Amino acid sequence: MTATARPSVLLIGAEPYITRASVELGVDLVVVYGPSVRDADALDVPEQVRTVFVQDQRTPEAVLSALYRAGLGERRYDAVLTFYEHSLVHAAMLSRVLGCRGIEPEIAVRFRDKWLQKKVIREAGLRTARSALVEDIAYPGELPELDTWPRVLKPAFGVGTQLTTLVSSQAELREAAARFYRRAPRYRTYVAEEFSRGDEWSADGVVFRGEVTFLSVATYEEPCLTLLERNAPITYRRFDPEADADVFRIAGPFVRRCIAALGLTEGVFHMEVFHDRDTGELTFGECAARRGAALVGEEVRAKFNVDLGEEALRVALGWPPRLDVKVSPDSIGNTHLHGPPGVLLSSPTPAEVLAQPGVRYVSLEQPVGSVIPDSRSNAEERVGIAVLAAPTPDALYRRMDELRTWFASRLVVAPQDVSLRTLRAWHRRTWPDVGLDDARGEENESQ
Repeated sequence: MTATARPSVLLIGAEPYITRASVELGVDLVVVYGPSVRDADALDVPEQVRTVFVQDQRTPEAVLSALYRAGLGERRYDAVLTFYEHSLVHAAMLSRVLGCRGIEPEIAVRFRDKWLQKKVIREAGLRTARSALVEDIAYPGELPELDTWPRVLKPAFGVGTQLTTLVSSQAELREAAARFYRRAPRYRTYVAEEFSRGDEWSADGVVFRGEVTFLSVATYEEPCLTLLERNAPITYRRFDPEADADVFRIAGPFVRRCIAALGLTEGVFHMEVFHDRDTGELTFGECAARRGAALVGEEVRAKFNVDLGEEALRVALGWPPRLDVKVSPDSIGNTHLHGPPGVLLSSPTPAEVLAQPGVRYVSLEQPVGSVIPDSRSNAEERVGIAVLAAPTPDALYRRMDELRTWFASRLVVAPQDVSLRTLRAWHRRTWPDVGLDDARGEENESQ
């Protein structure tokens, strides 16, 4: 075993907030990344960070092989960390193999398997939807007979509302199972959860030595699944600890009991819960042992001055959180940016988006030539996403609506799979000064 002078961390999956924090904290970071990052040319790390390409970052076999090929297999690591959902369990197993800090495999499984997760929460006496295990959707005729409807069908190991839909009968369950199996045959084990009604909240926090040391709560303007079913943009905002004190009074104890039941002792988490306005009760939805996706990190930083990437790295190494909390008086949230279906030809620049009222951060994710689908099947399908600020929640939602309208109006999107006649008509409307007719140049008199 070789030792390094600085703390050393193995990170499974490229994660910009962790890599930035590693440089600031003087941590020697090794990043293992897979084909999706390389194919998208999305690896952007400081020169101080060592990177290792791996064929499949989701399997211990591929990761260990790549580390040994790079001469890093016998290196001493102080911790193994991942924010990549599909690598959570194998990162936990690698920490055992490498003899360093990391989440325990038996705890990691609770945060990945949505059926086990709800079972643990229910056994702890906490409110959550009943969940039926659909062991193998490849055989729709053998699906379990359910006794209550509607149900939310989703992969037991899913992420980001992918392959998720609402079903209202046994026939709809069989049809959805067959459709999902055709679309993604490698996902075969699903859960069919009772539909939870109410406002959908998300809780993001930091855990150190078994205690939730920081908590932020946000709310979707409408539940995420409802927005996807309506093909509407996902929008939510951070609650304020003073203006929304009742939210923290309700959410704080419930979230802490859920984290304790699931067994997370060090790390960051992203939890979804449902709030019943009539009773004030909370229902557990699901929880991930990682930072929330999209721009959750930027929102939390803007609202609370807390860097979840830094805190995740600190507690992974056993260091106390820094947590220099400074609450912004502004209402902070994010909204997804979409456009009409077709081939993306042009979009506003990041600088142009940042110049719009209240925009604090923007991520434009689709390059020219990308195809915008006519319907969205998961929360990751978007042209971009932006964090905004405003003096009040109402003003924030107005700014979000105005930004979405402005952004969509600035996109140039060519229709796809249409006749040449339709495409030519679109061309003339879009660029009336750029004709498609024949043209003849002036003859050269010297010839």
